[in-house]
Amino acid sequence: MAEKNNIPQFVNSDSFMADKNYVKWLSDLKKRFHIAQLKAAVKVNTEMLKFYWSLGEDICEKQKQYKWGANFMKRLSLDLRAEFPKAEGFSVVNLYYIKRWFVFYSSHTNFFYQAGKKLQDVENSTSAN
Repeated sequence: MAEKNNIPQFVNSDSFMADKNYVKWLSDLKKRFHIAQLKAAVKVNTEMLKFYWSLGEDICEKQKQYKWGANFMKRLSLDLRAEFPKAEGFSVVNLYYIKRWFVFYSSHTNFFYQAGKKLQDVENSTSAN
């Protein structure tokens, strides 16, 4: 274990023999780590898609429900970027794309159901592993 002052610890080559079992185990660990990274990335992307879908839906509903004026998207963009300065995707143009994405695909319910069902199946199979 590394000391508190973070000085790297080296293994003396005389004190450790890497046999084929160790090499195989290390290779397996590397593969499992890469798989875990990929699963995490897929999960993050899935959650972000769900968020953008709900944001597009919210924008459509709020614009119908309230009369916030022509600068609504600009204001929303400024507020979201102020709150999440390191996040990308909240420019005015992107907010319009998010809205258009929702409007387009929500009108294609059969396609959305199939894609949503497939995503749900993938989520269920990965959570079982």
